Amino acid sequence: MSEVRQEGSVRPGRRRRPGGWWRRNAAALVALALLVPATFGIISSNEASTNATRAQIVPIEVEWGQTYDYAGTTWGPATVEELPVTDEHDIPQDARLIEVTIPVVPGDEEPGCFPPTLLETGGEQRQWDQSGILLGWNTTSCALMGTEPFDIVAPFVLPPDAEGPFVVDLELVADAPAILRLPVGD
Repeated sequence: MSEVRQEGSVRPGRRRRPGGWWRRNAAALVALALLVPATFGIISSNEASTNATRAQIVPIEVEWGQTYDYAGTTWGPATVEELPVTDEHDIPQDARLIEVTIPVVPGDEEPGCFPPTLLETGGEQRQWDQSGILLGWNTTSCALMGTEPFDIVAPFVLPPDAEGPFVVDLELVADAPAILRLPVGD
């Protein structure tokens, strides 16, 4: 004879735990409820702090065609060259490809900087990061260049409606961080 069991009944020999799933996982749920907002708060405050610090740095405007000495290193003048877009470039055919070159003459210590950013000072006032990785080019930066003179070479892919004049922002790493704003032309 088969035994008929009601829904929710427990097999003979097994005890049902009071509270079920919620009680068994209470500690994990409390930890989750505390850690998710705490993680979000820490990340947000870190980003806000970084942005506030960068916002306090007023760019040093360099005159057209001039160099600037900072932290024992001479920077500039920046130049720009428009390059033809070919099939080997994985970019839209109507895009503009420009290459910015910034000569650097270090002093006694190796200079430090982040990759340059191109800014449109006219028109829509947009900004672009360098496109060396996108293009598969070996670009130069300040990293591990030593104390011999070198050039920072940075390609940028611009939309066809980008209007000059343009400037390049170069964030320098020194005892006192700075941003050099070098004009590069139309």
